[in-house]
Amino acid sequence: MDDKPIEDARVLDQLYDVAVDPARLEALVETWEGWIGRGNMAGAFADTSFEDHFNRAALFLDRWQDGQDQEAGKYQTVLKNLEKVAAFSVDSSLVVRAVNDQAAAVLHLEKGSRLADLPFEPEDVDHLQQEVRATLRDLENKARTLRFHSMRGNRSVIFQIRAAFDVEIGPFAVIVTSETGWPEGFDGLLADTFGLSKAEISVLRAIVECKTLREIAQMRERSVETVRAQVRAIMGKTDTHTQAELVRLVLTLLDVVSVDTTEDVGAPLPDTQMTLEPRETLAVLRSDGRRLEYLVLGDPKGRPVLFLPSDLGFTRWPASAEAAAKARGIKVVVMIRGGYGGSDFYRKGSDIDAEIATDIRTVLDREGVKTCPIISIGSDGFFAFSFAAKYPDRVKGIIMCEGILPLTKTEQYERMDKWYRFILANARYAPHLLPFMVKAGYLWARKQGKRKFMHSVFANSAGDLRMCDDPECYAAIAEGSDVTLSDTKTAHQAFAAEAILYTRTNWAEFAEAIRGKVPVKFLWGNESQYINRDTFNEFVQDYDWIEFSEYDGIGALLFFREWRDVLDMLEEL
Repeated sequence: MDDKPIEDARVLDQLYDVAVDPARLEALVETWEGWIGRGNMAGAFADTSFEDHFNRAALFLDRWQDGQDQEAGKYQTVLKNLEKVAAFSVDSSLVVRAVNDQAAAVLHLEKGSRLADLPFEPEDVDHLQQEVRATLRDLENKARTLRFHSMRGNRSVIFQIRAAFDVEIGPFAVIVTSETGWPEGFDGLLADTFGLSKAEISVLRAIVECKTLREIAQMRERSVETVRAQVRAIMGKTDTHTQAELVRLVLTLLDVVSVDTTEDVGAPLPDTQMTLEPRETLAVLRSDGRRLEYLVLGDPKGRPVLFLPSDLGFTRWPASAEAAAKARGIKVVVMIRGGYGGSDFYRKGSDIDAEIATDIRTVLDREGVKTCPIISIGSDGFFAFSFAAKYPDRVKGIIMCEGILPLTKTEQYERMDKWYRFILANARYAPHLLPFMVKAGYLWARKQGKRKFMHSVFANSAGDLRMCDDPECYAAIAEGSDVTLSDTKTAHQAFAAEAILYTRTNWAEFAEAIRGKVPVKFLWGNESQYINRDTFNEFVQDYDWIEFSEYDGIGALLFFREWRDVLDMLEEL
């Protein structure tokens, strides 16, 4: 095996290479994909440090690419997705034409400033101006990366220069720096997520600001050895291996919490109890002593259906849907899996897939259900397929709402919205980091509140946003998701474990096992941020035995809008 790609990856793993030089990241991704194409990932990148390096590199490449893909390319537009780093645009006369908030705050720039106003040595500023001119002469040139020493704050700052073009204003340059914002409350997030002390957070922030260990020691009036020991402790708590990884981990978290918390997302909604009837949480003990919880909606004596509520924990239906199920004589058994709500998590070393199938069987046995259809939401289609493959005689059919089928192509991940891509890319390529990331997301969601969190997650689906603002729908989402996130409970451990399970399992075998035995209906909304049009078309082609239905103007919350269709389909099963 040629070890050169591995050595190249080690060379690329330098401080801020990922954050500021997409050209190098692209080469790394191409190297990785080359090994994948030859079936050599296990050999070439078995070391988790390489998986981490690729994953976080890809995430930042996505961020920079988003900034380059703005439709008009005007001065301010290209800065839209660069919220947590100082960035600005300059025209051919080297006058600043637009700045983001970070550039205004840390570089003291404003519209109309000149590059000469930057707080760097004159020869550095002159070099920067030369590189900007060279970039504008050669619009096809790749990003130029420079490193200067700031005259303010005594630290190094990296500049990345890229060319942009607009038909009205002509060529201009976008300059992105390594200067990062540090939002209010971020210290607390780091403490809660990784268990860092105040001193460790101070050291971590200095590292992100590109200070050397000696500079940090002088700043904190400690010895270099003390600071080095603190850095080792921080790496241990964050499960990182180099300072470069550590920096990229922090920058990734900054991306995750980048939503404006002051944004108004609409009028207050009614209390959930105004629309939903209280439901008793039921429980059963497995033979090994694990406690399992579940709900029963609709008619407790009716025809049964198993409902798998997704990793977001949508355990309640809109009040009208629950009433309709009751009127139709349908008993809805809602599974609350291990680690969600009061259901015990799985024992260490357990086969989680097998455990979940056994849990489902245990709950169905408790309710006297011998066979029934399954309704699944989102990625819970994995568990529906897994259970049906293991117990085909117990499943009459599967209805997948905003479902997912086995992902087989890198492009299928790349097409996802950043939230889904963030979770699934980490789950597949850097699973040991995912629990930390998910925990951070949960803590952030708790701080912002569910409504703002849902608005940020579904920001690119107008139909889902409308459902979030529908009082009856939101009441079901807010109360039902308490099993995932409440004032006292977060299901980050279960969420991460399940994401790792279904992204790293070849569950095409489950699909093949139930083909011709269990009918499957797949409902897809064309505003899905999870499965886009191209991926949906690939599913249709690859699974010609599944019945596909398309819905306009909705995405992840398809079930909450189209539950009437789902109940009609249920009758057929």
